[in-house]
This record gives sequence, structure tokens and C-alpha cells, in this order.
Amino acid sequence: MSVEKLLAALGAEEVARERAILEEAQERAARILSKAGQEAQALHREADQRKGELASRFSAREEAGKKISARKRLLHAQDAGISALRGACRSHYRQFMNTPSYLFFLALEMEKVKGEMGPPGEIRADPKTASCLRAIGVEGIIVEETGLDGFVAVDGEGRRRMYCTFDSRLEKLWK
Repeated sequence: MSVEKLLAALGAEEVARERAILEEAQERAARILSKAGQEAQALHREADQRKGELASRFSAREEAGKKISARKRLLHAQDAGISALRGACRSHYRQFMNTPSYLFFLALEMEKVKGEMGPPGEIRADPKTASCLRAIGVEGIIVEETGLDGFVAVDGEGRRRMYCTFDSRLEKLWK
């Protein structure tokens, strides 16, 4: 074999080896690129999934906020309605306090007080109720300008109280 043929054979071998190395490098690069593409797609899918979850949570939070706001509006409306009803009831009760029937009503209330705790040691009443109680013979009344709309009876020992006021009656009826 001549040197030229030997050099040509070595050159061809070298070219074949370089091609093999290049092909192997290209295959590895393709696999790496393919794997990176798959990982990128997986990351994109995960990001999209998380975006969806966040959007769902945000939507649920928004809905909850709307429900809370609606409940607050309802509670405010109910409170306003209750206040208006309470005011109307108080107004009607005060009108009743100016009728002769109020004297009979107070006499019945005093009988209940005496039946439950004996003769009261102290009675606190608003001015109108105090004058009505005096008219039916009750003595020892302390007049309070606090808007009781009725009276509070305390036993002789100061331990028991009976509230015969508009507010106590309304509370009993309300329950």
C-alpha cells in the first residue's frame, strides 16, 4: 500500500469517525432538546393549571364577597325594619299610657308584683306611670325621667326586681 492510499484510508477513517461523533452529538442534542421541550410543555401545562386554579379561587372569593355584601345589606335592612317597628310599638304604647285602660293594666301588673314578691320596697317609674300608680293607691314611687315607659319594682330586701316596662314586655313578646 502506498503512502497516498494509507493517507487516504486514514483520512476516510477520520472523516467517518468525525461523522459518527457528529451524528452522536446531533442525536444527543436532539434528545436533550426533545426532553427540554417536553419539560417546557409540562411546565406550561402546570402553569396553565395553576392559573385556572387561581382564577377559580379568585372567582370563589369574589362570589363570597358578593354574598357577604348582600347579607350585610339584608341585615341593615332588617335592623332598620326592626327599629321602625320598635319605634311604632313604643309610640302605640305611649298612646295607650294616656288612656283609662292603662290604670286597669297597672292595677293588674301591681297584683302580679305583689303575688310574686310581696309588697315592693321600692318602685321606680316614669312620670306618667307614677301619677297613674298614685291614682290607684300605690305609694313610695320614685319618679325617673329616663324614659322607662312603665315601672320597676324592687322587693324590700333589694334582691329581686320585676321590670314592668315597655322594653321588658316587648322583649318577652319578641322571643
